[in-house]
Amino acid sequence: VPGAKSTKHKKERDLIGLAGDQLCLFTAEADVEEEVKISNKVLRTMARVTVHSDIQDGHLYILKKWVCDYILYDKNISAIKGELLPILVKKQFSKSKPKTDNLDCDNAKRTILDFVPENMNTAGGKTLYGCYAFLTGPCLRVNTVPVYWEANKRAKGSQVHPQAKVGEKAQLTDCMVGMNCIVSDKTTLTGVCLGTGSRVEEKVRLSNCVVMENVVIESGSNIEDSIICDNCIISGKSSVKLTILGRGQKTAEGAEMISQLVLDSDRMMEV
Repeated sequence: VPGAKSTKHKKERDLIGLAGDQLCLFTAEADVEEEVKISNKVLRTMARVTVHSDIQDGHLYILKKWVCDYILYDKNISAIKGELLPILVKKQFSKSKPKTDNLDCDNAKRTILDFVPENMNTAGGKTLYGCYAFLTGPCLRVNTVPVYWEANKRAKGSQVHPQAKVGEKAQLTDCMVGMNCIVSDKTTLTGVCLGTGSRVEEKVRLSNCVVMENVVIESGSNIEDSIICDNCIISGKSSVKLTILGRGQKTAEGAEMISQLVLDSDRMMEV
């Protein structure tokens, strides 16, 4: 993975319990000490629950309006995944709460059960409402550099935009070349994603790299296993390996960079 070797990326995993497609358990692995506890109420309601540790939460949620009303009411809810979902999953196995008059509701703190509409039993009447998971094929949540790097590796193929200009003597293998790119002759590109408007000059070797938009790579440079962000300039005869260059960076002539993370001190990396 490109970047400084000292950077440590923590892998996040969730424990997700499913009975068919109904969500019965949702908790982060970091919040579990030694044992996964499933209430007797869940076990009595569902004949069988399978707990998965290899399912990735895609952070795409479809919520009923009454759930949104509860979020607006409870100002302590600041995160859907970490705070709202565990409550929703747990409380679906509760019994319906008798409705009280408006005066009592104003004086007492309301819970999520106060927002559930009447006569909303689901799953054959087993639960008060239903929380469901839609399982899809391979999916990556790109929120860290290692996952971003893996996503680009999986997305690689051979595709050159019709408006890109590629020299007849340029050698491209498993590369994706964007619109308005210019790839000069006597260049070798292998496993490269080249963003819109980027220019690769002669005698350049690119291997296993992500090059974003409007990047200029000058003659004689060699770049391997690196991420080059928008508007960077790689000066002539530079050698860049396992490095991340942030937006708008420029290397010195003949620079040698290995396992570096180069960003402006006042600007975050944009991907």
